[in-house]
Amino acid sequence: FLSPLVFWRDNDTYESSTILLSYLLWYETRHYQVVPTSGRTLTSTSGGVLTPLVWNYAHRREPRTGGGEIETRTARMLCGLAWSHDLVRQTDAAGAEKGRESSCRLLYALWRSDSRDGRYSVDIFPWISYDRQRDGATTSSWLWRFWRRETGADGSTKKLYLGFIPLVDR
Repeated sequence: FLSPLVFWRDNDTYESSTILLSYLLWYETRHYQVVPTSGRTLTSTSGGVLTPLVWNYAHRREPRTGGGEIETRTARMLCGLAWSHDLVRQTDAAGAEKGRESSCRLLYALWRSDSRDGRYSVDIFPWISYDRQRDGATTSSWLWRFWRRETGADGSTKKLYLGFIPLVDR
């Protein structure tokens, strides 16, 4: 069973939706803007799959001013408590990737991984933390700062803490 819906926001912008009603709720929404000279122009699209309280997936694409687009994807399992993943990609007018952000969580915050423009971070609550910068410098720790090691881009140890006492500090 498909049900198309059209919502007018104001005189020159409207939204068109298609919804599939069953155990899985699939939806797609397209945002249009009416331009007098060329008819309608697609300004953004979004859609996803929703199974109430179990699974949710959504995607959205929006054009950027000056060309290119921003793409957002989100997935959740059990309202984000069991697993969640977010991705944001930005492209330029030629389609080349300009920026990327990603975040993934397991059992809400028990395991978390984030990456943004070459930076990477993993946290396993409450014991382990690992961060990597764009230049290759890393920071790893156990029990927050009970044991912590920072390395430079060349791999040499810059700082080392044991029992909150600095052993190496360069």
